[in-house]
Order: sequence, then structure tokens, then C-alpha cells
Amino acid sequence: MLSKKKLKKDNAIIIGCGNIAGGYDQPSDNNIKTHAKAYKLNKFVKLVGVCDQKIRNAKDFSKKWKIDHYDTSISRLIKNCNPSLV
Repeated sequence: MLSKKKLKKDNAIIIGCGNIAGGYDQPSDNNIKTHAKAYKLNKFVKLVGVCDQKIRNAKDFSKKWKIDHYDTSISRLIKNCNPSLV
């Protein structure tokens, strides 16, 4: 019998909230055009944070993609999210 271990996901953050990061996609799109969409659909990754120079961009991005953490400081985001993927 195979063990039913819970899958441990790698935490990921995105630096920069532009079009390639997540602007070209919508969470409901069928195709993957952005990093956010690829991370959200990957069963091995949990997108936990985003960073942008403009706090408004980071906040809007995190709301759109349902991400808990956003910041303008990369070092603060890394400290708070402990990502294994950036």
C-alpha cells in the first residue's frame, strides 16, 4: 500500500508586478501566459508573496492573485515568506 503523505509545496515569491509576472493573465484564463498563473496551477508550488517598487501595484497584484504577502522591500518579503523560489 502506498503512503498518503501530504505534499509539501515550495514557497515562491515574484519580484515585479508587471505584465509577464501576472498582468497578461486572469486567474480564470485557460492558458498560462504569466509567472503567477504558472505558479498558481503548479501543485508543487505555493505563491506566497509579491514585491514591487510601487506599493499600489503590489497590493493590487496580491488581491488579483489571492496572495497573502506584498511589499516594496525584497529583503522584508524574503524574511516574511521564506521562499525557496524567487
